[in-house]
Amino acid sequence: MRKSGPKDCGADTTIATPSVETTATTELAPRSPVTSLRWFGRGDPPLLLSAGRRSFTMGAGGCDLVVPRAASTQVAALHATLTREGTGLRVIDHDSAHGTYRALRGPRVVAMQVEAGDVFWLGDVALLAMDDGLEELRAQVAWCVGLDRHVAIDEAIETIAEGRPLVLHGPRGTDAARLARAIHAVGPQRRGRFVAATATELPQVERGESATVFLDLDQVRRLPAHYVARLFERGQATRTIIATAELRRARQMLDSYGARA
Repeated sequence: MRKSGPKDCGADTTIATPSVETTATTELAPRSPVTSLRWFGRGDPPLLLSAGRRSFTMGAGGCDLVVPRAASTQVAALHATLTREGTGLRVIDHDSAHGTYRALRGPRVVAMQVEAGDVFWLGDVALLAMDDGLEELRAQVAWCVGLDRHVAIDEAIETIAEGRPLVLHGPRGTDAARLARAIHAVGPQRRGRFVAATATELPQVERGESATVFLDLDQVRRLPAHYVARLFERGQATRTIIATAELRRARQMLDSYGARA
């Protein structure tokens, strides 16, 4: 039975890719260091990466990060080494029989860089790299999406981490603005402003400004075409988060203005 979240968010919210005032900035915040690995689509505790260590072995036995045989028969005893590189991890395959992949059914790779929010595969096991901010946000996303919908939760985290525009689709009165603020707080625009549109005022952002604009389509019924086009123009550093109970309306709005989220 699906669990419902608290009344300020509500279950069955979906997150897809279509105010607090600070000084305007055009700089995106840097990535935060990867601090854990989650078993993608599962509710098991994450694998924690000690901040004092630079390198980790990962495999089915005798490794720093162990993949239980009950979870996979395709992960080798020593499958890969994960080495800190910048804010992310350099994943190096140890000529494993079942390979290491950036995506399911993608080509196998010898080495790849993984940042917070990225998913990668060791054999048949999918892992989601996390930083401290995404871990904190994941709990709030779980209340909104449904506590036992682990695949949907992790898909939402992966989408949020990309930093692109988002559509929050869920019932009216679920305080989507609160979730939008939490997303802004961990996103690449977090050094800039979070501004919310109202029925009487549309927030103005400068070209190239790193900010998050929140549009609740239940409150803002009319949006000028030039305003939407500017929010979604190519190269725009501003992130737009749209909340709606009617997904069709959001799609129609974006299509009519030639925008994509």
